Amino acid sequence: MEGREEGEVSGDEYEGAEIRSGIYQNCPQPESHGTPSTSEVLKVMESIMTAQNQSFQLILNQFTKRTSEQKSTFLPEFNPDQRVDARAWLSTADVCLQDGAKEGGAEMILAISRAMKGRSAQWFAQSTYPSMTWEDFKAMFLSEYDLLDTPASAVANLFGSSPQGPSNYVAYASRMFTALSARLNKM
Repeated sequence: MEGREEGEVSGDEYEGAEIRSGIYQNCPQPESHGTPSTSEVLKVMESIMTAQNQSFQLILNQFTKRTSEQKSTFLPEFNPDQRVDARAWLSTADVCLQDGAKEGGAEMILAISRAMKGRSAQWFAQSTYPSMTWEDFKAMFLSEYDLLDTPASAVANLFGSSPQGPSNYVAYASRMFTALSARLNKM
């Protein structure tokens, strides 16, 4: 094995070796050297199945530990060059971001960093600081990208638009609903 001395075993190999040795230690030895009795065979099969269950439990624990360590938050992309509504994006990102990540830290910074595209990526890189929380980010983000308009002008702008390209009316209505709820939620 690479990176190990001869005779050195990893933790996974060691635990597997313990289970295998447990099978042989727990296996009852036949009382006679002839054909084993049915009860002896059943005891051996039971000890093998117990050791197999322990092996499966060990593998399952290692798998769940690895997958829980690999969880990360993904936010929708934000690119101001594509005329994305900042409040609607922020509303969606707020739902996507888990409560623990809203306290700040590397998970939040990385999730936002992956979501920022175009000139917003450069803005975010220049605006980030170590103790930034989600509330801090929201305030900075809105001051940078939110258009200051009245609720009436927001509604007028939405009703003045139409579906673009081959998009269907359901997607268009969903975008309108998201934009309206993001704009009017503080009224």
